[in-house]
Amino acid sequence: MDDYNDPVDEELDAPLQEVRGNRALAAGAVVAVILVLLCILGAALGAIYFFNLPGSGAQPLPAAPDGSGQDGARANPQSNPGLILKTFTFDQPEGWATGGSDDQSAQVTQQVADGRYTWRINARQPVNRQSYLLDFQPGVASTGYQISVDARVVEGPADALYGICFHYESAERYWEFLVDDSGRAVVAARDGARWAYPGGVQVADAPVQPGGVNVLTIQVTPKTAAFFVNGSLVAELAESAHQETTLLSGSFGLAIDLGRAGEAATIEFDNFVVSAPGMKP
Repeated sequence: MDDYNDPVDEELDAPLQEVRGNRALAAGAVVAVILVLLCILGAALGAIYFFNLPGSGAQPLPAAPDGSGQDGARANPQSNPGLILKTFTFDQPEGWATGGSDDQSAQVTQQVADGRYTWRINARQPVNRQSYLLDFQPGVASTGYQISVDARVVEGPADALYGICFHYESAERYWEFLVDDSGRAVVAARDGARWAYPGGVQVADAPVQPGGVNVLTIQVTPKTAAFFVNGSLVAELAESAHQETTLLSGSFGLAIDLGRAGEAATIEFDNFVVSAPGMKP
């Protein structure tokens, strides 16, 4: 009897073994799913804890030194210039000074050609020269305006300053926003024989591209101004930093400054754009 195997029992035992195996597999699968869910839950709780730690990535990023990452009012001004009032592409002079001059301070040639406004200066002594659009006003004196220009040093010293002049009241009273290819950026105000630096704006690391085209922009409101290089905010002037009744008065244009006798520079300007950021196109 010990060696007897009932065929019927053998036929039944095979399905039972299969059922037992299936049950074991099913149980293992359930355990695996539970373990996966526990891992996911643990990871989620860990992430919640980590991203709420002081100084973690969930916190607002601090403003970068160049002004990027700030609020919309300080975004790249070229991305939202507002109402375009006038664009000078320098296909024609359109009121810009051209020709040459030669005096004890410098020999200067200004030319509009090939879509560029090119200045060539040979300095006999430290020299600051401007070209103002006296016959064009922004027409938005109650709200403010924006000016941008493309500028490139063709040749000259790394500290040759170039940029935008504004708030021009007379030959002895005007403001300038200038940069050089070493990364220097300054806001300078002329009052008679004296130069001042409102708000102490003398930046040493502006994002200037040496030898390349640099986009300089100013945004002027009645008593404040913001200054950009290649879309990055480099300085902002508050009302408390100066004694002006308004910064909107006067004319605007371009300027170059060479700091030493014997220096020479050639600088090109293009795409001088005047707009009203607070007004819809």
